[in-house]
Amino acid sequence: MEESMTKPTTMAIFLSIVLLSMAQLPSLVAGTGRPRVIIIGAGISGISAGKRLSEAGITDILILEATDHIGGRMHKQRFAGVNVEIGTNWVEGVNGEKMNPIWPIVNSTLKLRNFLSDFDSLAQNVYKDGGLCDAAYVQKRIDLADEADKSGENLSATLHPSGRDDMSILSMQRLNNHMTDMFYA
Repeated sequence: MEESMTKPTTMAIFLSIVLLSMAQLPSLVAGTGRPRVIIIGAGISGISAGKRLSEAGITDILILEATDHIGGRMHKQRFAGVNVEIGTNWVEGVNGEKMNPIWPIVNSTLKLRNFLSDFDSLAQNVYKDGGLCDAAYVQKRIDLADEADKSGENLSATLHPSGRDDMSILSMQRLNNHMTDMFYA
């Protein structure tokens, strides 16, 4: 067993196998020979799993969802008369050589707009209350952020890959004396 495989992960896999086996038991006892499937969660993964099972001929599917909407993290809320995106609001990998398989499902129900971002043509201006910030001031802040980012990379390389030694970005900044006087809105 790999070192990265923890006892909780092993237990979760074991319980998943047991639960899936138990879900199949009634159809085996009834002699129908057709699998019965319960999918936990009506997020994109759950809906996608249901679709693939259905396409494979498995039609006795029950999807359980704990919230009052389907879509998982992809949802919106009415606020001040407009829709505000609460969770995920884009699908990555829709214009590459290989299409993200979730795109047709999402687009058929949500009718998302599809556009490309041209990050090579960005202009950058930084403003404060009195107007445009001095370029040297902005560059100093960018250099500090790059230094903090590099410190984070160096620190993360020393941590155990299981994530058990995880820490917040704020803690890392404090440990490496990267606290700034900048305020974020």
